[in-house]
Amino acid sequence: ATVNGSKVFLPSENASLKDVIEYTGLEAGHEYRVETSVMRKDGTEFQVDGVSVNKTSTFTPADSDGFYSVEFSFNAKSLLNEQQLVIYQMIYDGETNRLVATHCDKNDEGQTVTARFIVTTGEDGNLAAAHTMMGVASAVSAAGLIAVMNKRRKDESEKDKEDS
Repeated sequence: ATVNGSKVFLPSENASLKDVIEYTGLEAGHEYRVETSVMRKDGTEFQVDGVSVNKTSTFTPADSDGFYSVEFSFNAKSLLNEQQLVIYQMIYDGETNRLVATHCDKNDEGQTVTARFIVTTGEDGNLAAAHTMMGVASAVSAAGLIAVMNKRRKDESEKDKEDS
């Protein structure tokens, strides 16, 4: 599973989840229902505004073995830094609603994604963090510069009043 194309993602209002399900032994040409649920690493449901984050879809495999991709978006703004989500999958027979396959392992790293506020890239792992910190330092410096300029204008204005 990935969010926004990565195992580590920056929490956003429109996080795009993609989960690829590998299946074996299904009946080719038969319809199946897939239920995909987003869970917290502790095994509890991940919810947004009290609603579970999940998706139900159907597919008809051309072969008995293969892959099926599930994609959907969700609001991930409530996630904490380094919080992990695990994707659970259940496949049901489309006619009988009988559960035919399940993958619900909270320890499966292949199904786990991690929210991170500073995403690092590059060989040294510090490139994005350095740019982010420079951006914060620039914003703080700009705020300080504006405060100094405002104080200087106020001091000059008071001096002009005294000279009058």
